[in-house]
Amino acid sequence: MKNVLSKWGKNRVAVAFYALLAVLVVGGGASRADVQSLLVVRPIAAIVLAIGLYSLTWDHVKRHLWLFGVLISFAILMALHLVPLPPSVWTALPGRSILSEAETLVGIEQPWRPISMVPWRGWNSLFSMLIPLATLVVASQLDGRQLQRMLPVLLALMIGAAILGLLQIIGSNNGPLYYYDLTNRGAPVGIFANRNHAAVFLALLIPAAAAFAAMPAKSVEQLRKRQFTALLAAAIIVPVILVARSRAGLIVAALGMLSAVFIYRRPNVEVKARRRRNKVSPTVIMAGVILGVLGLVFFLAERATTLAKFTEAGGIDETRSTIWAVSFEAMQNQIPIGSGFGSFVEVYQMFEPVDALNRYYANHAHNDYLELVLVSGLPGLALLLVAVYCLAKRGLKLILTSLKDRGAARSPHRLLGLVSVAWLAQLAIASAVDYPLRTPMLAAIAVLACVWLTRADHDRERTKQG
Repeated sequence: MKNVLSKWGKNRVAVAFYALLAVLVVGGGASRADVQSLLVVRPIAAIVLAIGLYSLTWDHVKRHLWLFGVLISFAILMALHLVPLPPSVWTALPGRSILSEAETLVGIEQPWRPISMVPWRGWNSLFSMLIPLATLVVASQLDGRQLQRMLPVLLALMIGAAILGLLQIIGSNNGPLYYYDLTNRGAPVGIFANRNHAAVFLALLIPAAAAFAAMPAKSVEQLRKRQFTALLAAAIIVPVILVARSRAGLIVAALGMLSAVFIYRRPNVEVKARRRRNKVSPTVIMAGVILGVLGLVFFLAERATTLAKFTEAGGIDETRSTIWAVSFEAMQNQIPIGSGFGSFVEVYQMFEPVDALNRYYANHAHNDYLELVLVSGLPGLALLLVAVYCLAKRGLKLILTSLKDRGAARSPHRLLGLVSVAWLAQLAIASAVDYPLRTPMLAAIAVLACVWLTRADHDRERTKQG
């Protein structure tokens, strides 16, 4: 019993991380504030955060200081948006005149109010920070080997999500495999509610699979198994992304393919092959699997009419261009303070033109950079630029160093760093036309990628000094 407790003490942070990942698989795929699964996800994230804080040291924080600084600053900014202000201050803020004038007309006395024009949504935004903060606190304490183990775990998760997506479009649109009430039924959403978020999530597998195949192997047999697994994963993922009818997913998948070519280098093998090659080449098996998956997907695509819709121009693009134009106008009205985190829906409706009204409402700007500036103003923009600078500095340094490899095998920490660069680039592009990081699952993955990138730079410097 004593040994069990001792082992638990050493690995409790890793166990906490896996527990958080497990609950995100079940309920972390939606971005809405009223999703019932958040009643489980956020309390679990709070417990994981508490476990991580218990063993957090200054050395852990120091290695990831910029990341702690950015996330905590965002949380503080969200909290400041919820502090009530006296009427004389609140009414002087940009964009508040229409509300104060309306209340004056009906004879309502001006109360103390926070910066956030929709406080309950502001609280939701603050609580949503539990997931990235919990991810950072526990991931920052994992050692290099534990961080490496996350790669195959996430690969398995992505493959499972793709298979679930295939089963969803095979079955009924109202079947139990769609476990969010508001979702894109008939599309392979997997563990997500939105097909675009699902496609972006699957596109992350491509560079990850390349890194998995390039990890140092103990034997040729292990190397062949990894290569086969990586190719099989890509063979399943790409067709599912096509069927998802997601332009953003297809674009980031193309970026993932380019990054995979850069990431992969044949790894070092400790032991030579102990047996002869199989008579049936893995390449032949792989070709058969690809043809089989493609045939199944295109058969299902005709039933779901997704590929036909993918090539159509029209309503979706026009709607998004309208949302962007109205959001930009609202942003100009709210600068420099912003309308408050979480207030997009109501503020957008204040500027929405009459001829654009229909039975649907804009839940987000479908451009997270534009929406961030709208709701958080110049302080939010400044924090975003700090994050971009820190990531770009580390990412560019890692890429330039990797270019000097000249085909040589790469170390595990460098491979994880390159995967993180690819992931963050993919998520950054997707965020220009959508809002993937508003889902708890993708927010956690983005934080993990930041930790990978930071640790890759730190481990490289430590290797030099050693």
